[in-house]
Amino acid sequence: GKATPDPMSAEGLVRRHENRQVLLRRVSGLRGRIHQLEEEVADLERTIKGLPYDVQRAASSSDGPPTPRRFSFAANAFAGGVALPLAIGCMHPLDTVRTRMQAALHGEGNFTQALRGLGWKGFVRGIGPSIIWAAPQGAIRLGCYETCKSALASGTLGPGPLSVSVSAVVADLASSFVKVPRELIT
Repeated sequence: GKATPDPMSAEGLVRRHENRQVLLRRVSGLRGRIHQLEEEVADLERTIKGLPYDVQRAASSSDGPPTPRRFSFAANAFAGGVALPLAIGCMHPLDTVRTRMQAALHGEGNFTQALRGLGWKGFVRGIGPSIIWAAPQGAIRLGCYETCKSALASGTLGPGPLSVSVSAVVADLASSFVKVPRELIT
């Protein structure tokens, strides 16, 4: 076979120098990649620091899945008391047109005809009382839903679809004490 060159010969020194250059280029490439990874880690750390407190705690602990944040009945009721009136306010005009189309006797069966028949004032008629009555309905519904869901999830039903379903039924029944009169009036 081929004889191995003497490491101290000119050919051996050239080969060692070439190998050293290859290794230095690889080390330089790896250092660049490490620098990129360090920047990515720093970006992720900045993102995590901007997340809500519970998510940060869950990300930093490995005790199991994160626990959802729980709010008081009052906080949930306030959120529901704001959210439902906003939703009703957005959808009331469309609901008015739909009702007009359903009740049409004289050919106002399409959207454009119902809209023309209502006019601007008819389009927003009744929006004030709807929004006002929606606040207590939303407060009762979301407050009851979240409270019931928490109680059932930590009790015999455990977290899951059954506790969510039962909570939704209870919340809707409770809010019906406001919803039914609201729908009769508006």
